[in-house]
Amino acid sequence: MTPKSIILFGLLFSSLSVQSATYTVTTSSDQGIGSLRDFIEKANANPGLDTIEIPASYNAQAPISPNLGEVPSGQTDNRMTITDDIIIRGLGDDYVHINDHQRWVSDTGSFNTGYPNDPNNLILRSSGLLFDINPRNTAGRTIDATIENVWAEHMSGFIFSDNANVTLNNVILYRIVPRQGEASIMSTQDGLVTIKDSFIFENLGPRSAPTLIFNSDVFIENTAFESNGPLVESTASHVIQVSQDSSGSSTTAVIKDSIFKGLFNSTFRFNEADAQIINTLFDGRDANRGWPIYVNKGKLTLTNSTLYYPTITKNVDPATYKATHIELINSAQLIANNNLLVIIDGANNVGSAIYPTDWDDTTIYPLSENNNNFISTPGVDDTPNTGLSLAGCVTTNCFVPNTLSIALVDKGDDAKALYADGSSITSDYLKQTRPQGLSIDIGAFEKHESLYAHPDSYEVDQDTKLIVSSQDGVLKNDTNENSAAATLDQDALYGSVTLNADGSFEYQPDADYYGNDEFYYSINTSQAKVSITILSTGWTLIPNNAAPVANNDSYSLYADSIDTIVAPGVLLNDTDDANTQAPFYADLTARIYKQPMYGSVTLKETGEFIYTPDAGFIGDDSFEYDVTDIGTRHSYPATVNLHIQAGVPYGGKVIAGTSSGGSIGFLSTLLLTILALFRHQKSLAVKVVVPLLLSVSPFAHSAEENNGIYVTANPGISWLEPDTDHNAWSQESNSQFSFGSSLGYQFDNNASIQFTYRWLNSVDLKAEHTQYNDMTVDYQHYSFNFVYRVTQLWGDKFAPYFSLGLGYLDASSNHAEDFEVEDNVHPNIGVGVNVLDFGQIKSDLQWHHLAGDVDTLELVFSYYFK
Repeated sequence: MTPKSIILFGLLFSSLSVQSATYTVTTSSDQGIGSLRDFIEKANANPGLDTIEIPASYNAQAPISPNLGEVPSGQTDNRMTITDDIIIRGLGDDYVHINDHQRWVSDTGSFNTGYPNDPNNLILRSSGLLFDINPRNTAGRTIDATIENVWAEHMSGFIFSDNANVTLNNVILYRIVPRQGEASIMSTQDGLVTIKDSFIFENLGPRSAPTLIFNSDVFIENTAFESNGPLVESTASHVIQVSQDSSGSSTTAVIKDSIFKGLFNSTFRFNEADAQIINTLFDGRDANRGWPIYVNKGKLTLTNSTLYYPTITKNVDPATYKATHIELINSAQLIANNNLLVIIDGANNVGSAIYPTDWDDTTIYPLSENNNNFISTPGVDDTPNTGLSLAGCVTTNCFVPNTLSIALVDKGDDAKALYADGSSITSDYLKQTRPQGLSIDIGAFEKHESLYAHPDSYEVDQDTKLIVSSQDGVLKNDTNENSAAATLDQDALYGSVTLNADGSFEYQPDADYYGNDEFYYSINTSQAKVSITILSTGWTLIPNNAAPVANNDSYSLYADSIDTIVAPGVLLNDTDDANTQAPFYADLTARIYKQPMYGSVTLKETGEFIYTPDAGFIGDDSFEYDVTDIGTRHSYPATVNLHIQAGVPYGGKVIAGTSSGGSIGFLSTLLLTILALFRHQKSLAVKVVVPLLLSVSPFAHSAEENNGIYVTANPGISWLEPDTDHNAWSQESNSQFSFGSSLGYQFDNNASIQFTYRWLNSVDLKAEHTQYNDMTVDYQHYSFNFVYRVTQLWGDKFAPYFSLGLGYLDASSNHAEDFEVEDNVHPNIGVGVNVLDFGQIKSDLQWHHLAGDVDTLELVFSYYFK
């Protein structure tokens, strides 16, 4: 290969290489530079795996608002489309929040109940799908999309994907509700879905479709699902459905170390999918109906898991639904090892736990296995057989998988307690180690003749003896506690324990001690720890912090003005439970929730707001805000109703004697003059400063000859521009004739002082609104100035000079009720140049800035008395 061809190949390769980039979100808005949507679009256009980082500051109080309900032309919602490999990662130790604030009111007046688009429901804020990943396989390949450390809530859909590997890592999905009740909150086709270390709860799935539907491979690990699914049950409304991919090929599903609670309907439906459920808890005690897990044509491997379901007779027809736990359809097969299938009120159950009942007949189902499982028998109470009851888990540990089955599954040999990949099952959802025993006796068929001790926990107040009966003693949650005898192995560290064989005990903490303590007991060779929390009695009870209340407000404003409602503004009628006396809004901060439709609002935390109506708008408008207390609790949004009427507010003023403004910036004029002087004379600083110091010194009179009194006459033009509130007056002309006169004293050729009176004429103002009057403003001015002429350049003729002084502005109007003077006294400054010099008679052209609204240009005629 020639050197030239090598170079060309290298250039071609570099041009085709992918480029990865990292973007950081800088705004909670859904549009514009720095927004999440902006960076997704940039990542789509940039080949390679790009990362979008969302700072931790976008939290529950200041979430990203994707504005999914604003429907662009030709679309169903304002979803964010992803067409290239991407990672969207929340930064910090906590979740970053994406909240679209989907809100509606049902026809019964309930807030966020049912589905937004049900008939007669009032939608307060609509939403849509958040992420549309590789729609219709736009990329023409399988793309990778990862979302990490994100809390998404109050929207109508989270993810739709087509041919993508989607990974959710440490993600929370909360109260996502479809707009029409037709689409699942997450739906995938082809590729792989991975969900790890996540929490998916209170998502109101569709009426007749799964909450999560995957036509792809699925891997779920260490994830909790609670209270997902429709309120109206349906045989098709599963929490998760896994089906064939788009080619008709079967898929795989692996669910491990996870928990499912609050089951409205069936948990799973596997359609021609090979599924594995490992070390997972299904707590269906609160399920509305006893619908089972459905397996259609596929294979289910169930290992080390607990399924706690209601009876088949609970709200279903026993002739239609054959099983309480697992229903195998179309020759589907089950491989079950080390599992517990328990029935609530098993004595009244009439259906089998698994259907068909001969599911483990290997002559019919050659792949089936039934090893070391406890499977509820129709019409038989499970409690005596398992040692468990409806109180099998307590509030402190009920959300830990296998809380119910741990008594049965935490002893077994390594050969059986394995995941499908051969690794040992040694930890539960909270990653708490569960060591394996030496033998495979989980007590499924032997009815738990082996004795296993399990940890307990209790509380007691400081300096108080804890007395526990046998009914609530340490044997209560142990296997076959009725035949057990408890033995104290190790006494408490910060107190003393008396333990009885029936599990009852007394514990006396050491004097004044509070904190944590523990002791150990055993039954046979199985040992367990008893944890005791000693509560301090010296603490002051802190009341619960209730959410603050933001109340609606109403204001009448004007169309032709920018209106400011000063603090406390919208907070005036709001309340916080921490305030027991007025002002009840103390320590509350306001935040804009929804902008008005016909204008814009700038809302300060103090409750003050500025409303700017759209040009020409007259009518009713509104915006929404909420408040936050010092405990970061938020109120529900409140509405501020605005009535916009024509005109401007009453009470406007014409203001003279302002401190800023004017026709021409006098500082810039002075600066230009000085620069011009410096351009012609490098040593001007020396030539000016030295005579100036001499002129004001005690030797000035003896040093110079040209001193004496002089008078002037100053015809000229004045520029008068008083300020007007709300632009309620207009001014046709701001320039008019003026006249002034001065009496001065000249110290030498350079320095002098003078007193000047000026009649500045008047300005006519026309009222633009009926509540105001036409008016005339008259101006006069008195000033005392120091004047310095720069004769060092080219002598007296054409000598420039500047003037500094203090003036008094006398302004008045024929309508005093609509007029005021901001300030009478102002510093004034002027610049000028000599135009004629005939000895005792001179003429100058000068500019003076007298106030923010007053400037003069004068031709000065001076007579010097010699």
